[in-house]
Amino acid sequence: WLKLMGILAVIVASGTIVTFVMINRATTTQFRRFVLTGDIIQAENLSLLLADYYARQGNWQGVETFLSGSPLQTQMMRSMMSGDMGRGMMGDGMMGNQMGRGMMGDNPMQQDEMVHDMLNMVADRAILIDARGVIVADSHNSQVGQPYPDARLAAGVPVISDGQQIGTVLVGSMIEPLLNPLSQDFLRSVNLAVLASAITVGILALALGSFFFFHITAPVRDLTQAAEAVAGGDLTRRVTVRSQDELGRLAQAFNSMTGAMKRNETLRRQMVADIAHELRNPLSLIQGSLEAMLDGIYTLNEENVASVHEETLVLTRLVKDLRDLAQAEAGQLHLEREEL
Repeated sequence: WLKLMGILAVIVASGTIVTFVMINRATTTQFRRFVLTGDIIQAENLSLLLADYYARQGNWQGVETFLSGSPLQTQMMRSMMSGDMGRGMMGDGMMGNQMGRGMMGDNPMQQDEMVHDMLNMVADRAILIDARGVIVADSHNSQVGQPYPDARLAAGVPVISDGQQIGTVLVGSMIEPLLNPLSQDFLRSVNLAVLASAITVGILALALGSFFFFHITAPVRDLTQAAEAVAGGDLTRRVTVRSQDELGRLAQAFNSMTGAMKRNETLRRQMVADIAHELRNPLSLIQGSLEAMLDGIYTLNEENVASVHEETLVLTRLVKDLRDLAQAEAGQLHLEREEL
């Protein structure tokens, strides 16, 4: 039972580890894809704002203020997303003004709330690369003026103005494969939940496995105890047949074996008693005749000696029969076949 539990524990532990590793890898991969998709959407929205900014300014001068999160950013975005942005994206006239009013409204508090929500969309790091491949704006202000590797530009979202690409914007995981602290905390909590679930399932599997193994191996334990009792000389010991499967048939065979051993032991004792009786009669006659001759009751003559000799022949035949029986039981009795 303990060996089976050890094997089950190894299997459950291995399965738990493999399951956790696979789910962890799948969860991490899918979550990174989800974060990347969200960053791409943020970059696409930001590219529209940057395109409108370039259309209004004619260059990227001052765009670092737009991404740096300075106090001027709210004012700039409010101006861009009001009627001015509507005119920049839709042209002058009723549609442009309606778009600006539809997006921002006329209430300054509503405008500030709208701007705050859109800035939260790009809470991760964002960088802007111009057409020359040089970083012109970085929300972390760490790489402004440095060239950006061409091989990594393909991951960015192009900024289009008047049908021409004037820059490329990258957000969050598009810049670095590392997750931000908030995403890392979320992924860590998911992995911990998966690990806790895997451990819980493993413990339940061990508990149920030990319960079933204990009941499955109960007939084996009964057979072991019965065999030890029989080895100690108790041939009356029997086991309970609980099923008709392999263990049940083994229990039946054990009971049949102990029954046969009991019968053989009874026959052996009876045979020993019979042999002792058969040997005692001629020995008693020989002893009595010899004592009578020594005491002078019987005359030491040929007739009395012949009687004693006849009893010795009976003993010889009994001993020979016992020897043949012993050889037959040992498989050493050789038979000579003759035609009759």
